[in-house]
Formats: sequence, C-alpha cells, structure tokens
Amino acid sequence: MLLYTVFSLLGIGIVLFLYDYLEKVRKIKNRLKILGVPPQKQKGGLSHLREILYDKEMELSEKSFLVSEENDI
Repeated sequence: MLLYTVFSLLGIGIVLFLYDYLEKVRKIKNRLKILGVPPQKQKGGLSHLREILYDKEMELSEKSFLVSEENDI
C-alpha cells in the first residue's frame, strides 16, 4: 500500500512537471507567432525557444528605439 502511494505521488509529480513544461513552450511559441517568427524556426527545447524570443524582442526594441530617436531629431 505504501509503495502504491509513493508511485502515485511520483506519477502525479511527473504529470505536473510535463504539463508545466508544455504550457511554457506553448506560451513562448504563441508569442513567437505574434512576433512573426516562422514555424520552421520555432523548433527546439525550452531554452532554445527562449533564446529566439529574447533575440526577436531585442531586435524589435532596437528598431523601436531607433524610430523614437529619429522622431526626436
């Protein structure tokens, strides 16, 4: 009975971990889709997707900064 309880808790933990991981990936992929990144580039693990998202957001912020600088002149 104790063994059953341990394995049940372990199984629940694994399911929750996978659900959390997949939710994070889904949110990042949705954000990348909104930013215009093609689906072919949206492959890889969570860390790779975070790098792509960071690069894209930095690119857009640089463009925004340059446009605001031009408007100030």
